[in-house]
Amino acid sequence: MSPGRGRAASTPPPIAVQRALRQLGADIRHARLRRRLPQDVVAGRALESEQLPERTRLPRSQDPAEEAESDG
Repeated sequence: MSPGRGRAASTPPPIAVQRALRQLGADIRHARLRRRLPQDVVAGRALESEQLPERTRLPRSQDPAEEAESDG
């Protein structure tokens, strides 16, 4: 498991962060309900968008950013 994912933090986040996360969750829920999307559909789309950068990443030998770093 990667660090920070799926674990409880040793200290709770600041109150402002907690409020922002609560508001974000409420906004996502509101948008989902407005579009009449079930939770599993939204979760599936989130999973797909999380995996997209990994699937589209160029091999190191073809990555222009890697070439620019090696030239510098």
